[in-house]
Amino acid sequence: MGLTENTIREDDDMIENKEEIKKETQTEEKKEHKKETTKHKKVENKEKRTTNKSSKTKKQEKNAAPDWLVITLSSVLVVAVVIVLYFLFLKVTPEQTQDSVATLVNGVPIYESQVLSRMKLIQALNDPTIDRNTTLAIMTDEMLLYQEAQKEGYKTTPQEVDQYVADLIKQNDLDEASFEKELNSAGVNSNELKALYERTLTINKLINKSVTSVVLVSEKEIQDFYDSNKEDLTLPARVQVKHILIANTTTNITAGEVKAMIKDDKSNFCDLVTEYSDDVESVSYCGEYNFSRQDPIVEEFINASFEMVPGDVRIITTVFGQHILYKLADMPEGTPAFDELKQQIEEYLTSQKMASMYKEFLDSLREQAIIEEYTNETAPVLNESLTGNVINTPSKQVVKTEESSKLTLAQCLTKAGAKLYTVYWCPHCKTQIAEFGEYASQLDVVECDPDGENPRVEECQAVNISVLPTWIIKSVKYEGSQSLTKLAEYSGCSY
Repeated sequence: MGLTENTIREDDDMIENKEEIKKETQTEEKKEHKKETTKHKKVENKEKRTTNKSSKTKKQEKNAAPDWLVITLSSVLVVAVVIVLYFLFLKVTPEQTQDSVATLVNGVPIYESQVLSRMKLIQALNDPTIDRNTTLAIMTDEMLLYQEAQKEGYKTTPQEVDQYVADLIKQNDLDEASFEKELNSAGVNSNELKALYERTLTINKLINKSVTSVVLVSEKEIQDFYDSNKEDLTLPARVQVKHILIANTTTNITAGEVKAMIKDDKSNFCDLVTEYSDDVESVSYCGEYNFSRQDPIVEEFINASFEMVPGDVRIITTVFGQHILYKLADMPEGTPAFDELKQQIEEYLTSQKMASMYKEFLDSLREQAIIEEYTNETAPVLNESLTGNVINTPSKQVVKTEESSKLTLAQCLTKAGAKLYTVYWCPHCKTQIAEFGEYASQLDVVECDPDGENPRVEECQAVNISVLPTWIIKSVKYEGSQSLTKLAEYSGCSY
């Protein structure tokens, strides 16, 4: 199963919403059987790829990137919605002595070469129409999310990355050698890919905490959606069956021998599925499938399923081998019962809420950020001879971290519970606040004069404020103005 790009979109048209639920319901019923088809087709597809590959030129092989190089947030971490981040870690190579800056995100540069490389990658793998400005917007959002994740203390260990890679190899029916070969053919270094996954998994943790974990859909919302859309959720006639697959390659037992073991009341059917079925992906749900005649299932399987009567057991043959088919029920055309659709509706409504919350979360990061975009004429230039926090520009110097550090410090102080006690007429208090510039609003400033704006006199009295300004950080009182460096030291924040 390759990793593919998914996008979040908000449907404004209610009819589209209804059709999506209807389609999702049908897909849930048929996708499990498609797994079986997919599993067997993988072998055929691998053989086809091998044959086709021999006819490619070396240039074509190098440019052909495998599907799993398209990175998505894991559905394990983000339930019911996939928020796509096109992470590709494109570093500035040693050969690049100069590279113009496309934008600064809180003082951290995104270089023009990175934008163009990413744009070409997306054009090749996902969207041939994407342009430079859209690519830059994607990369800017990624940078904001990664910075926020780091600020919140989220980290991804090398062991987590290794496990992610191992799972990826397994999901795509690869081994380590073929994985490395695919990477090399795509021109990707494994260490760079792991750096990419580290960023992706770190952002997953942020999104999971800030968006996924706080989304709730009530029973009433699910019921209301079902009641309002019944007529649009009609499904065609379907059947419900279970099966045991004895693959063509299996030689130690036959379908007839397994069928003979089935008890009259079928009570041991699931046990036989677990022990003998070669359709391993359906074992966990007792080999069960629900589908209609319109679903893309092999003809012999679908015809037999509709011909049989509930309770029948029959052996049929398909390209995959022999199936011991046990029919459970016929389901006439109509709207499924609420309980049948409840999970799909809940997932759909959850995805809508998560999309909205994700947008709000990202918008809030943008509002707080310092994002400086440049044209070719104004762009700063990377110069390897420079050190420190300064980037050369044709006419000015841009300090990379000063303003973003003030923002980070102010937010961190507040999260640490730090409070700055002041009065509105105190010049030293005003100077202390002014050191944070436009980010002073991020501080928890306590006005101690009853005539001041939004006074909190009782708080000042409770901690016996006698010197202004005064900071209380982690229950320790620091009287008088403090440098930003000292505040970072006292609080454990970075600056």
